[in-house]
Amino acid sequence: MRKALLFAFIAFGFAPITFLVSDASLSRSVTIVYRATVVIFCIVEFILDLQSKSTKNTGLTKFRQEKDRLIDRGQTPSYDNNTSTAKIGLFIFISIYSLRLLHDVINDSTNQLLTKEPQEYLLMWFLVSLIPAFYFMRIHSQSDLRLCLYTSYLALVIASILSISVQSSSTLFQVQGRLASEVINPVSVGHIGTSLASLSIFIFFNSHANLSNSYVKFICIVWLMVGLYILYLSASRGPFLGFIIINFFSAISYFRNRDSRKNGLLLLSIIALSSAVAFTTGSINPDSAFFSRVIGLDDGKNIDYTSQSNEGRQDFFTISINLILKSIPNLFCGFGIELPGLGYPHNVILEAFISTGIFGGFIFTMLYAYVLFRSIILVLNQDIYQYSWLGIICIQYLVSGLLSGNLYQGTVLWYFIFAIVAYGNSVSLHKSSIRTLKT
Repeated sequence: MRKALLFAFIAFGFAPITFLVSDASLSRSVTIVYRATVVIFCIVEFILDLQSKSTKNTGLTKFRQEKDRLIDRGQTPSYDNNTSTAKIGLFIFISIYSLRLLHDVINDSTNQLLTKEPQEYLLMWFLVSLIPAFYFMRIHSQSDLRLCLYTSYLALVIASILSISVQSSSTLFQVQGRLASEVINPVSVGHIGTSLASLSIFIFFNSHANLSNSYVKFICIVWLMVGLYILYLSASRGPFLGFIIINFFSAISYFRNRDSRKNGLLLLSIIALSSAVAFTTGSINPDSAFFSRVIGLDDGKNIDYTSQSNEGRQDFFTISINLILKSIPNLFCGFGIELPGLGYPHNVILEAFISTGIFGGFIFTMLYAYVLFRSIILVLNQDIYQYSWLGIICIQYLVSGLLSGNLYQGTVLWYFIFAIVAYGNSVSLHKSSIRTLKT
């Protein structure tokens, strides 16, 4: 239970805490305490893990124990080679990127290229992103991951309640119609809605493997509606596109059997009815920021939000390519962690090439593709309930990373990249175990 609570606190605890901040000038005093608490908890957990009997005596996780059993039976656990390759690629990239970040921070007094204080890059990358990310590789058992799902879901429920509670006081919502707090932006709020809605659908369809409670489906339907409402209020394309992709692959998994098809039709009917009621009562407005920014409809203000956003992304892309091709050193070693005077380029793959050159960029692209592929496989194979939800969360951050994400402060993205690298081959492990039992 301790590991599960820490998992949820690290992955989804930031948003509920920030919604309690009513004055942006005081946000640092709250967020720093939270970040420091996360780092301390992770270090304590690492120490306890090293002192545990299983780590000292065997040093084997459940995956490695299963691998040995398969080898004893004359079977080849090929999934372990893929995992090892992914881990090697991950550690090579973070090493190269860390060196680049250190180089830019140390030399910024001369170059003056960074848009933030140098210590912020160090704190966000090494303490806030990497240390907790390594913890996400340390959840060994299926029961621990099941508890992580429940505690994460609870954290998202709390975050959703708090996000709706600040709707009337949100300055950005009053000006742009996009829900945000004094600390986190609409994209982060959109991720709360996407995560809550997607996990609600996941638990709804897998209630037979869940809490064995007759009210589980009803609870999931309620929080699905809340999650979709928050996603609507955030008016963010990345989280919305992530939601569509997640549930496209989920639908393939759900509709494999008759019971799931019945549940799917029931859920679609409920969503359609709820949407109709929302349109009728005015809760959903065709002139809202969601329909103008995400769908691309005219909101009557003569502002093309979609084109403005796309043009900004295209400018970043053009500048990034020009910087990479400007010189041989830039091509092979990269230019820097940010575009001069502009910040990050809002695309993690593009940023990887800018910061680490073609070698580091290629490694990250392969890592990105591997993690996305493994996440999709997990979503398509929801019979391994304890692991599949990791892919659901990871996909949305991978998708958003191509639209608005960045590397040095992409905390949740890195957390679940590490988790998928550690547990993404659980499908192969699960099927190998079944074959072993049959033989």
